Amino acid sequence: MSLLILTAVNCFKTIAGIHVTNLLTFGKVTGLAVIIVAGIGYVASGNTDNIEDMVSGSSTDPGDYILAFYSATFAYGGIQGAINMVEEIREPLTKNILIAVSASFGTVTILYMLTNFAYMSVLPAEEFLSAEAVAISFSFKIFSGLFWLMPFFVACSTLGAVNSNIMNTARQMMAAARRGHLPTVFSFIHVERMTPIPILTLNALATLLILAIKDFRLVLVYTSYIGNIVAFGSALSLVIMRFKRKDIVRPFKLPLIVPIMLIVFQFAALVYPLISKPLPSCIAVGLIASGIPVYFLLVRRKQQSNFVLKCTKDVTRLIQRVTMCVPEELDDHGSKIGTENPAFTE
Repeated sequence: MSLLILTAVNCFKTIAGIHVTNLLTFGKVTGLAVIIVAGIGYVASGNTDNIEDMVSGSSTDPGDYILAFYSATFAYGGIQGAINMVEEIREPLTKNILIAVSASFGTVTILYMLTNFAYMSVLPAEEFLSAEAVAISFSFKIFSGLFWLMPFFVACSTLGAVNSNIMNTARQMMAAARRGHLPTVFSFIHVERMTPIPILTLNALATLLILAIKDFRLVLVYTSYIGNIVAFGSALSLVIMRFKRKDIVRPFKLPLIVPIMLIVFQFAALVYPLISKPLPSCIAVGLIASGIPVYFLLVRRKQQSNFVLKCTKDVTRLIQRVTMCVPEELDDHGSKIGTENPAFTE
């Protein structure tokens, strides 16, 4: 239900989705601040037993550290969102992007380090590692009568992540549709609201199909490994294009060391699961490989059959009539015309 509601909000207006994200982020940060203050207060009152043996029994397996770093990158997923939403960002684009990325790195690092310190100060190591919901276990131990507040803050965090993924995934798939990797109709926007209703609807339907799978942990394993492959390929292509396609328009440039470090890290994150758990990793690779024949038959191939062209045209017209969407106005570089997306304005 929350997925459908948030999708409807993003279909209504882009700025509405941004306001929802800001509100939920405020709830999430408030929850983290409550945890941090409570943890510091707990330690200040003389409860230091858990701190003294905080790192005892730590793993020495390099693979565990790789997995730990991979899990930690989830906290920095909002940076990817900022890049995906580049068309919705006000000018000056370069300055705003760099400020957002730089500020978020420091803020997220400090917040999550202090939050984990608070968790480990209150909860014994065994309970901290075995708890299915650490924040709930923490609240039961600290707040007693107000433990119900923590599920609310957790809900804010979860819904905020869902809303951000809806916005980010839609922009990625729109870019793919512009390049012909998806039917062109999925790059269309509403004539008045300037929102990508076709691709938002497709994203919601695909997500509902995935949620219908009973073994959701298996889905997480596959999607995580596929995400690693995509991140590795993106970073590698960035380095290659930096030398081979120097003429490409770049709104901003990162130091080359950043994608190189990402390549090294993602390579390790791809190799270790392939050795330790080859079956899920091979299935994830197979899922990606299943799109290769589709690409060569429907995208790479220049000449399409009359039947395929007729079906594409009929489906495009039907989707346009239902969603009231039209093609975007693009410049020679494939970017939106104008310095600011009208969808961003009130």
